[in-house]
This record gives sequence, structure tokens and C-alpha cells, in this order.
Amino acid sequence: MEWRNSNPVYPVRDVARSIEWYGHMFGFEPVVVNPPNDVPVYAVLDRDSVSLHLLRKDEAPHGLGGFVEAQFVIDGGLDELFEQIKERGVKVIQSPLDRPWGSRDFIVADLDDNLVWVSVPLTR
Repeated sequence: MEWRNSNPVYPVRDVARSIEWYGHMFGFEPVVVNPPNDVPVYAVLDRDSVSLHLLRKDEAPHGLGGFVEAQFVIDGGLDELFEQIKERGVKVIQSPLDRPWGSRDFIVADLDDNLVWVSVPLTR
């Protein structure tokens, strides 16, 4: 058995606003928005081979209402990405930092204080 992908589910207050935020900050595009012609309660956003899900907090099953932290691994340009989103006003939790386990990463918060942890492997 080989696990190949992860699709974090972020609980948010306003799905439409969060769609815009993830698009503006990271370039994610909506591929599913439900309901499609009304105030959305759920959305799937894609960028490259990565998906994330947005679920309106009052629709969340199993008590999913607190904040979520998810890690996204990219293949380069971490510092440039960080500078771009910092200029756009992102809430910085941790600036880029080299880790002893072989990655460089940063952590930012979305509009609902969900954590977006972005990492790039370091080459030695």
C-alpha cells in the first residue's frame, strides 16, 4: 500500500471569501463549489497536483470547528513565495527557517487561523 496524496479540510466561516484568499495568496483555483449558484458551504481548490477543501464551519461534521494545520511540500522558490504573500498581507506565524530534519519551511495563517505550513526539501 502506498499513500500518494493528502487533501486537508479547512473549516472556514466564509467559503467564498476563503476561495478568494487562497487564490490570491497561493494561486489555488476552485474546481468544485457547492452549491454552485448560492452561498457556498463547501469547495475544493487545486494547484498543480495539490488539493485542499474548504468547509463552512457550521456545516462541518464530527465537530470540525477548530483550526487545522496542513503541510504543503513545494519543489522550490520557498523564500520568493514567502516574500510575495508577506507583501500581500498574510499573517505570518513563522518566517522561513532551515530545519534539522532537512527542510526549509514557513507557516502562515489563513482568515480563520488555519495554519498553512509550506516546506521545501533542502539539498545537502
